[in-house]
Amino acid sequence: MRQRPNVLITGTPGTGKSTLAKKVAENVGFEHVDSASTIKENNFFADYDAQLDTHVLDEDAFLDHLEERFGADEGGLILDYHCADMFPKRWFDLVVVLRCATESLFDRLAERGYSERKRRENLEAEIFGVLSEEAKQSYDEAIVHELDNSTAAQLEANVRTVTNLVGSDSRSRRNDLETNQIMGKDRLDNAAPVVHATKARRALSEEDASATLDDDMEEPIDAAEIFEHIRDINDPEHPYTLEQLNVVQEELVRVSTDPDDPFVDVRFTPTIPHCSMAALIGLAIHAKLKRSLHPSMKICVRITPGSHSTEESINRQLADKERVAAAMENIGLMQSINACLRPKE
Repeated sequence: MRQRPNVLITGTPGTGKSTLAKKVAENVGFEHVDSASTIKENNFFADYDAQLDTHVLDEDAFLDHLEERFGADEGGLILDYHCADMFPKRWFDLVVVLRCATESLFDRLAERGYSERKRRENLEAEIFGVLSEEAKQSYDEAIVHELDNSTAAQLEANVRTVTNLVGSDSRSRRNDLETNQIMGKDRLDNAAPVVHATKARRALSEEDASATLDDDMEEPIDAAEIFEHIRDINDPEHPYTLEQLNVVQEELVRVSTDPDDPFVDVRFTPTIPHCSMAALIGLAIHAKLKRSLHPSMKICVRITPGSHSTEESINRQLADKERVAAAMENIGLMQSINACLRPKE
């Protein structure tokens, strides 16, 4: 079973698939696989149809390329494409079909420079609900959700709806994963992580234990105190702390107590380069520090350079205050984060 769901967002060209996919991916920390860019960058074209004014897709090459990602156990991928019936059913756990009023769709296609023939064909497909029928015939109807995406207000509402759907599915998968771990049936990113010895505990004064800054900055915190706060965060997959897995290290914590620019900079190291929980770990560290430090302290959490295959993308998400704030408001994500922060019994 995949640890996180894969999502297909489909619909007639111009219904807003890419925009929705990108916004939801940012909210939940998933990767948006832009089909148009993927096809173009890899030249997955078999021919060009001059009559239809379009390139003919090399479906086999395209599907073989995607199989490496969508056929894996990690999940956490969102694909947008204007066809629903060409992909293996096993790839997706949630399918979203976007619909659009014909007046709005006509304007969008015209803005893209579509020929009259292409506009007419796409409008006919939308009127007759071709993509909706394809999706319902290709996947279990229970995972197919049809949403009207005609206006900007509907787009924002759909972002919230799909974000919540993904969060609900992720919570269910996390519960299944915990059950499988107990039953010995887990399929983890790193099934046998190296467990490291922990450092001796630092004797903290009552003031130090709060790890806050007073108004006059008289009791500045240091890297050791920050490490005391994050060392016991639970790994999302294993019954170990981030310190035990060497995900966090005191040596990778930097603190500035400059009254004009106080900040904490934490670098963390996933146990393997393709760890699917890296974004969640980063958010858990951020949440822990946010709850522990003085509001004036800026927090920077990022992946140790060279330790993860998508570190640039995840680092951008963790550095974006609006994305982090949105993540903290997502019920599904916060349940997972709180599980990481929950003290062990």
